[in-house]
Amino acid sequence: MVFRSKEQMRKALIKYGLLTFRSINFMKSEEGRIRAKCGWPGCPWTIYGAYSSRCSRFQVITYEDQHECGPNRDNHLVTAKVIARRYEHILRANPTWKIDSIKATVLKDFFADVSTSKCKAAKKIVSEKLLAGLKDEYTKVFDYQLELLRSNPGSTILVGLNPEYMDQNIFQSFYVCFNAMKKGFKACRRVIGLDGCFFKGACQGELLCAIGRDANNQMYPVAWAVVEKETSESWEWFVGLLIKDLDINDQGEGWVFISDQQKGLINAMQNYVPKAQHRMCARHIYANWKKKFREHALQKKFWAIAKAANREDFMYRKAKLAQDTSEGARDIMRTEPKHWARAFFSCWVPL
Repeated sequence: MVFRSKEQMRKALIKYGLLTFRSINFMKSEEGRIRAKCGWPGCPWTIYGAYSSRCSRFQVITYEDQHECGPNRDNHLVTAKVIARRYEHILRANPTWKIDSIKATVLKDFFADVSTSKCKAAKKIVSEKLLAGLKDEYTKVFDYQLELLRSNPGSTILVGLNPEYMDQNIFQSFYVCFNAMKKGFKACRRVIGLDGCFFKGACQGELLCAIGRDANNQMYPVAWAVVEKETSESWEWFVGLLIKDLDINDQGEGWVFISDQQKGLINAMQNYVPKAQHRMCARHIYANWKKKFREHALQKKFWAIAKAANREDFMYRKAKLAQDTSEGARDIMRTEPKHWARAFFSCWVPL
């Protein structure tokens, strides 16, 4: 057998060890020689190769192709790099792949018991490789912006850069509002839901969304943005662009915005659309309230308060709750009822 180089011969021996489930030990050798033997004590399998000047290749000089051992589950050839290379496609698709599942899969495919630290190292190798590829993708964000503007004339596509490192063009935010969405929203009710969520996986940051309701009462995406964090600055930036795209005038009068209790978003509402009705999700308010008041009977009374049709009914339901827990009745008033209680909503319907 002849190989182009010592490294090629070494890789071939490693592949042989992985396929036959045997541990191959490489003995100390010089630059022009390579010697390996079976890792099982007493096994005669051995191979010796050296550089041949006659053919300018690495040639096998001695080869004892006889094993007197069985497959070895303690195979040091199954390294973290080998695991990462073999299961990279799975780890890319499922970054949360459990360590125990990885160990079981490696045992099945390589007949090798691997440690938890080795599996974690393999996951780290794949994630770092994926992250390096994602960093390269950010260099194409301006090309992506231009392509969106070319294929969707009239859209608002903005790329925000970190102001502290303007000379380095470090990505900070990305805003999208397609022209078709702007035009289509004119036929929808003037009700917009605002919310944000974290990115899962290698990418960090948060996704901010503005969602409306169409004529079929289905979700209608209006605009979205990628930001570094969900802060007052990021929400003000997003809301400021949104009201320009939707041509919201008169400080938001006649509009309804629905959101959670995120402080940055509340500040943005007060600064940009102070006359708009700002309603909050009662389910989020109840989720926070439930942390202290867990009884099932109290749950029914909370929703009875939230759904009360008028203020008299609201006060009556609140008094009924106070009979069971006065602290709970006080606690639900920490958020102004005009934001979450039906009894305090205005009577006009946004068109």
